[in-house]
Amino acid sequence: MNLSNLLDFQAKYAQRVKMESALNASAHKKNAQSQLDIVNSLKERTVSLDNEAAIAAGEYEKLSKTYEDTFSSLQKVLAKNIDDSAEAELASLSELSTKITNNLSIIEKRLQAVAGQINQILQDYNQTRAKYKAAGDKYKQSKADFEAEQAETAPKLTELDKELKAMEKGIDAEILTKYKAKTTAKIFPVLVPLRGNSCGGCGMELSTVVVGDIKKQSYADCEHCRKIVYGG
Repeated sequence: MNLSNLLDFQAKYAQRVKMESALNASAHKKNAQSQLDIVNSLKERTVSLDNEAAIAAGEYEKLSKTYEDTFSSLQKVLAKNIDDSAEAELASLSELSTKITNNLSIIEKRLQAVAGQINQILQDYNQTRAKYKAAGDKYKQSKADFEAEQAETAPKLTELDKELKAMEKGIDAEILTKYKAKTTAKIFPVLVPLRGNSCGGCGMELSTVVVGDIKKQSYADCEHCRKIVYGG
């Protein structure tokens, strides 16, 4: 079988593969994906910080209520008339007052700690939002640059597809179907020459049966890489 038309087809198809590969390897595409990953990561971080802030705010509110209640208890103790109180009762009131005062001090320190925690969360949140915006802007720019590349490449790919379609008419239908099935399976180049008794694609030595088939019908599948090996 004369494979010259199919070899010409493959040469043209290689141009398409090269063009698509260049587009897929575009720095703008990679940058866009990288920035999108950063955007998504920062978005998750802001949600996490929102939750942390809500928990801290809830704790601060509870502590504030506890502080108010404890302070109210202290005021009631201090408001008691101790003029006619017995010594034992005075000692009890003094001990209670000291205990309540100590509790207030503990609660106050905890309030300060939670307030500091809230401030830190707010700082982290603002920094994360700033990074989120910066990454979002970079993503939009890289995405726009890649889309411009796509727009520039699309007409060229369309023209190549038209040329390939026209070339198909001069190729045997059976071998063309076989060829397309292999490109679909990500095998390329599909057609490779026989080099001695080895596949011109993977370089592995072919069996005598396969070499015989190539001599009989001009081509055969490599039993190693599945490319179509053709004879000279």
